[in-house]
Amino acid sequence: MSDNNTSLENAPGGAPAPQRPTNPAANIDGQKLLGLLKNPTASVKLQPATDWIYGVIGAAIGVIGFWFFVWALHEETTPKASGLGDLGDLFGSLTRAFDSPFWSLYGSMGAGKYLILAVCAIALAAVAFTLVGNWIGGRKRTWQEAATYYGGTQGQTGAGLLIAGILTFISAELGSLVATLFLLLSLVVLVIQGLALHEVSRERVFPYIYQSVGGFGIATYIVYLIFT
Repeated sequence: MSDNNTSLENAPGGAPAPQRPTNPAANIDGQKLLGLLKNPTASVKLQPATDWIYGVIGAAIGVIGFWFFVWALHEETTPKASGLGDLGDLFGSLTRAFDSPFWSLYGSMGAGKYLILAVCAIALAAVAFTLVGNWIGGRKRTWQEAATYYGGTQGQTGAGLLIAGILTFISAELGSLVATLFLLLSLVVLVIQGLALHEVSRERVFPYIYQSVGGFGIATYIVYLIFT
């Protein structure tokens, strides 16, 4: 009986039958994805070899959320700014109150360029935190691991920016504030994730933070300058 089963599983001539390529999207666990939205640091439990798709989904949600917020801000503020001259005059009080980076960026970039900037920012975050972590941390990580672990943290940020975009249609000030808070939270999560992933010792925590965050900030600013 076992010989018959073996012959059925093998190709003609006794050679093993070729395995069909698996579709990673077909194996997505909704509960696991929901868990990452609730707790982005849970991405450290992912297996990069099989769960890399969750990193891709998280990064995609982050990009879409960022773009949607900027698009909503554009749709909500552009009509109000017509005939009023400088947009900064219209929202000067908001800029002084929250000092949000969106208002300075908004005047010089379109929504399409924001989409490119969002993609670059997420990629640069993974690169900066991984390079610094591999340099001064106790454990090195591959790029596949970095994409899985860091990308998996961006789902919550993207969802928050989607909410911020919706709130923008109610109040541009409230939407900008919510977006800023979620982006700051995302940066905190990236730092926490990097410290755990690279097993950074206590005496190297501060060097890791200022080098990774500083490198990420400088690289993102350079990309911003290129597109403006």
